[in-house]
Amino acid sequence: MTIPFLGKFRQRDCSEQRPKTPATTSIEIAQRAMADPSGAGLAPLAAALQDIVEHEAWRRDTAVPSGALFPSFGEFAIAEVPYGLGLTSTPAARLLRHALFEVGLLGPWTEVLELIARKPGRPEKPANREGFVRFYTVLTSTTSRDRLLLKLKPDHPEIFRKVCEGACTVREAGIEAGLVVAAKRDTLRFGVCDLEGAKRLSDKALAKLVGEVFGAATLNAQCTFIKGLEVHLGPDLARHWRARHSPQPDDAAA
Repeated sequence: MTIPFLGKFRQRDCSEQRPKTPATTSIEIAQRAMADPSGAGLAPLAAALQDIVEHEAWRRDTAVPSGALFPSFGEFAIAEVPYGLGLTSTPAARLLRHALFEVGLLGPWTEVLELIARKPGRPEKPANREGFVRFYTVLTSTTSRDRLLLKLKPDHPEIFRKVCEGACTVREAGIEAGLVVAAKRDTLRFGVCDLEGAKRLSDKALAKLVGEVFGAATLNAQCTFIKGLEVHLGPDLARHWRARHSPQPDDAAA
């Protein structure tokens, strides 16, 4: 069966366009949020998704072609409108993730992740539905909640169940499953930095971390650090850095 195309409203004249009909169901609210994530409100979407999941409205037994049921919330999320939510973009996925986390629906989000997350390596042929291409990039950090959920569900189902029931956080579940190494306070450098954990980051992630730590330091601390590099990179680096980044007097007060 060919799913009908829902185009834009036909314009009446050069200045007037037929107004949109207000959303009347939770599914319609979620569909509109996925179509326009930048203009959607988090609270209404979270409430709508909670209603959809609690009442299993995602099964859509009366709307799907041939009367078929969706096997999971994830399949419902990626199905085209009007049968599903029409999830096809990263901004919409991030909004959906935020809303589902807001109401503690980590299980449904994991079902979505399993279908939209890109696989490592070369792009593969669409496997979820005809014409559907995975588009969502999961962070490779060992503490990434998306990454942990995708590992916990197949490999540690009992711990995953505890996460979905709200008995523990994703990070706590990762520690219990041995996927995350919990840093002990007495092993932290200066009580704040887990050097062993930092060493396990990718080069790109580690460079970003170093930049953030440097940016959070005071100007005096930055110059002290740069001074130590002058042995290898040449003199006056710290002086130039201080001159460039010191607060300038107000022109009006000068």
